Amino acid sequence: MLLKNKDNILSLSKDIKSIAVIGPIAERGEIGDYSLPNENIVTPLQGIKNILPDKCKINYAKGCGLWELDKSGFKEAIDAAGNSEVAIVFVGETSIKSYGMGWGRETDDVILCGEGYDRHDLILPGVQQQLVEEIIKTGTPTIVVLITGRPITIGSINDNAYGILQAWYPGQEGGTAIAEILFGDVNPSGKLTISFPKHVGQIPVFYNYKPSARGYYKKPGTPERPGRDYVFLDTEPLYGFGYGLSYTTFEYSELKVLNEKVEGDENVKVSVKVKNTGKREGKEVVQLYINDIVSSVTTPVKELKGFKKINLKPGEEVEILFEIPQSDLSIIDRNMKEIVEPGEFEVIVGGLKSKFRI
Repeated sequence: MLLKNKDNILSLSKDIKSIAVIGPIAERGEIGDYSLPNENIVTPLQGIKNILPDKCKINYAKGCGLWELDKSGFKEAIDAAGNSEVAIVFVGETSIKSYGMGWGRETDDVILCGEGYDRHDLILPGVQQQLVEEIIKTGTPTIVVLITGRPITIGSINDNAYGILQAWYPGQEGGTAIAEILFGDVNPSGKLTISFPKHVGQIPVFYNYKPSARGYYKKPGTPERPGRDYVFLDTEPLYGFGYGLSYTTFEYSELKVLNEKVEGDENVKVSVKVKNTGKREGKEVVQLYINDIVSSVTTPVKELKGFKKINLKPGEEVEILFEIPQSDLSIIDRNMKEIVEPGEFEVIVGGLKSKFRI
């Protein structure tokens, strides 16, 4: 999932003359919890080597360990970045690898994420954060690839890196998939299924919160000026549920509820137009959210009720139709019964809004 793409640095050209590949996870293959041993994993470094021509100089440096505090490898990594046109830094966590019956056999590898491996904070383990910050200081445009099993708080990395890609645990061909996105063979289209907090203190952070649960006072704080809700921070996540960038752009228009007064057992029918306004073909996940404006019990500010993934060529426009069953609008009332209350609802798609009544 592409989270940041400053100045459209991505996708990278395969004609690049030199590139730095840095980080403690660049030569590792992470395929997730309880996975079978596999000798055919494509690591991120190998994936990049496979996709680039031989004339491109790849400067690799591990930089640091996954969790150790040793910074002795920083100099080699800084030199690699300084001698390259672009630096790609792979950081994150390792997952548990077990196989066999029951709990099976675990490897002797250090495990940082997985069942029973909880964290008291969400920062990058060890000195990985400092490594990325030092690479950024070289002035070489830096792209950060996060290989993790959970959201990570990345602090100044988000402000200063040119690109950020969330790869999760990408699987056996993960290195190939990452390289194909970095160098434009594949246009990213993934959307986050979980919100990324700016700070661990924001947890729990989720999109479908109750109206009074987050940002109620509308006085966000900053380090320079205290506010309310969070005294020194706003309530917005770093990256919210449903977020994800593409190498092209999409424009939404003409959101309509085709039956503004929903009667009987009929579905809510919604249409919206989506156009690819960029220069390359791409996929977009069209997401439809509903807000129950007034209800007898408190309901979330919005809830995802439908989505469709479409593929559009440059300049192409399509009209998308959603049909939402009334049962999807039900609530649990004060008597603990599931009901659909009459009233006004709001539809939200691509930043556009419309209303209907039941």
